[in-house]
Amino acid sequence: LAELRKLVVMNSQVGHIIDDAFEKLEKLTILDLSSNKLSALRSEMFLGLTTLTKLTLENNQIESIPPEMFTMLPMLEHLNLDFNDQLTLTETTFEKISANFIDFSCSNCNIQVLPTSSFAYMPALQTLRLNMNSFSRLEKKAFSSLPHLNILEVDGCSIEHIEKESFAGLDNLKELKLGHNQLSEIPSDAFENVITLNKIDLQHNKLTNIPSNLLPWENVVSIDLSGNNWICDC
Repeated sequence: LAELRKLVVMNSQVGHIIDDAFEKLEKLTILDLSSNKLSALRSEMFLGLTTLTKLTLENNQIESIPPEMFTMLPMLEHLNLDFNDQLTLTETTFEKISANFIDFSCSNCNIQVLPTSSFAYMPALQTLRLNMNSFSRLEKKAFSSLPHLNILEVDGCSIEHIEKESFAGLDNLKELKLGHNQLSEIPSDAFENVITLNKIDLQHNKLTNIPSNLLPWENVVSIDLSGNNWICDC
């Protein structure tokens, strides 16, 4: 299997992977281990995967990720950790992540606090999906270390409050999903200097109005306002 580029081992009850298991798969670029029973990850599990660009660990029982794991994956661009509801992310989890890292998905992981400090290690990130978690607020400049982010999804996170300038620094943001939260208002300067945003989803919140200067409306090509209690004063 020395020429193998893609390996999928889904729904296989895998709970343990021996060290060096993939060592001879030197050309592997995609590894999918979703829907198994992995709980403990070790750096040595990924030894030899120096060309891997996409790793899917969705729907396992992962509790933590050793930062050293990413030293084994120097070309990693895409990581999916969705549906690991016991997962804990620390300030140092991603300190050794690849400089090529552009796509991170961590939805349905029961995250209680937005891991803003982790984003500092992902300056090239373009897509961030954190849907269906449990953080209730977005702090000021929460994503300011992600200047290349194009797509941000925080749908269904029970978000009640957005600080002023919550999205400051997102100079290239094009698409934002904020639907199915608990927002009753959005500060007029929440998107200050975010001039590239053209798709926004605000459906099923508790909004009654939105500031007229919230967005550069001339650039917006898609907006979903369904399921709110709008008060029309037009």
